[in-house]
Amino acid sequence: MQAWERFGWRAGPGQLYWFWRDRKGLLNQLPNLLAAAIFLFGLIRWLWSSFEGSPWAVGAAIAQRPWLATLLAANAGLILWRLAVRTGFGWWIYGWRHAALAPIRMPWANVINFCASYLALRGFWCAKFGKKPLLWAKTVHSFPDAATAKTSRTV
Repeated sequence: MQAWERFGWRAGPGQLYWFWRDRKGLLNQLPNLLAAAIFLFGLIRWLWSSFEGSPWAVGAAIAQRPWLATLLAANAGLILWRLAVRTGFGWWIYGWRHAALAPIRMPWANVINFCASYLALRGFWCAKFGKKPLLWAKTVHSFPDAATAKTSRTV
């Protein structure tokens, strides 16, 4: 956000791509979280309708619009592809236990990204309009010594 304020969108076409790539996260976190909430609501309503034996209203609405069914199927396919890639590389690098948790980590990562974006925006705006210095929330890293690293290495 500091770069956005400092440089704006003044750049060549190649640089504009990188500006957009870096800044789109701030814009897509809220819709991403809302889409997850709508999905959970729809899933709960579907389960409830199945339990009651009543028709599912969302299913009826999708059935009336074939283009919507196609769009949702394509979206589901892309999500499953992304999950397969995450699971596959997780398995390849870290093993099957790590890969088995990929479906849980995927939506959880969306929640974490939303919270991080919110905190970053809040910190930036509070500093800007509150006339306070902007603090850098740097992660403190601790590294193992050489002996510990040799004994814990699995690859």
